[in-house]
Amino acid sequence: MSVRRRILLATLALGVVGTLVVLIWTSGPKDATPKLSFVLVGYTNNVGRCGIVRVTNCGTSAVCLTAMGMAFENEFTVKYPFHFPWPMVLKAGESTTGGFTIETNPRWRACYWVKRDSWSNRFRPRLQKLPLIGSRIELYDEYKITSDWFTQ
Repeated sequence: MSVRRRILLATLALGVVGTLVVLIWTSGPKDATPKLSFVLVGYTNNVGRCGIVRVTNCGTSAVCLTAMGMAFENEFTVKYPFHFPWPMVLKAGESTTGGFTIETNPRWRACYWVKRDSWSNRFRPRLQKLPLIGSRIELYDEYKITSDWFTQ
């Protein structure tokens, strides 16, 4: 293979990779904050006092739930990361229900930590491993989304 052909193929490959990176980067929405709604379904006394909350993804794109927790009036927040072998993804309009141990706290909030489930979020960890550009790529942060106050 001639030197000119190698240079041409390398330039084309670099152009294709660059185009893919730009497309993935710009695929996210302008307002990146996920939109979740919370509905108090009820309470149970199964193992201590628990509040049952349904959370719905009201946004137009899928989100990945990474943790859940509670916030109390004294501004103390408890965070419980999810340890599933697969991500807990809520597509647009989907719901899930969670139980929150609230014990004797009269007012509390449900909290979820979420990330956008996008090509960009899935591809960035792989790009970070590349030798030349990896150090310049940052991962997106989690968003902490809290409900309004619930009173028992």
